[in-house]
Parts: sequence; C-alpha cells; structure tokens
Amino acid sequence: MGDSAPKMLQVPPDERYIVPNGRLLFHPDRDGRHPYLYEVETHPLDQRTDPALKGRTIVFIQDTSPEGLRKIQAFEDTLRVPLGPDNTIPDQGVYIRYCYVICLAKFLHIVRFV
Repeated sequence: MGDSAPKMLQVPPDERYIVPNGRLLFHPDRDGRHPYLYEVETHPLDQRTDPALKGRTIVFIQDTSPEGLRKIQAFEDTLRVPLGPDNTIPDQGVYIRYCYVICLAKFLHIVRFV
C-alpha cells in the first residue's frame, strides 16, 4: 500500500458501515478502502449447527449502488498480490486465516428488476 492510500480508522467514517454488536477487526496498516470487517457471535444466516464446524462469523457492509460499485471496481483494479513469505501477511492488514469462517455481506443498495 502506498503512502497516499487512506489507512483504516478505528471507527468507519460512515456510520452505515458499522455492524451492530460486532467487534471491528482493526489493523492500523489496513487500507481504508477495503470493507470494514466485524466479527459477530451469532447471525441469522449462519446455519452451522455442528459445534465442530462452528467458527468465526465475519460480517461487512457493502455499498452496491452504481456509484459505490464503480468506486469498488476502480479500487480493486489497483490491487496486486504482494510477493513475500506468508509470515509477512499480518503486517499487510490481512485478518482471516481460519478453516471455519463464514463471511456475510449486507448490501446498502439493492436493485430490483421488475
């Protein structure tokens, strides 16, 4: 991430991106243009009932308006996979490396086709 990239904040700049009852997975070096990830204890869409499969539930809120999708696409077009050993991943703001993780997204804008 270059010096000009915005850093992740301890509180999202827009309150619509806060997940109620969620614990923000904050990393000071994470690029602030990535979704803010929250860990939650339970979620109605998490249908895992086997305790052996119960793992982390991660939720983020995504702006799916046409303008929001254009911003996401423009940002994603700039992403590259950094080279280096796996042990450098945490230094780059990557959080999830677990087998039993479910990631759920809530969309701010839903397009309905009639």
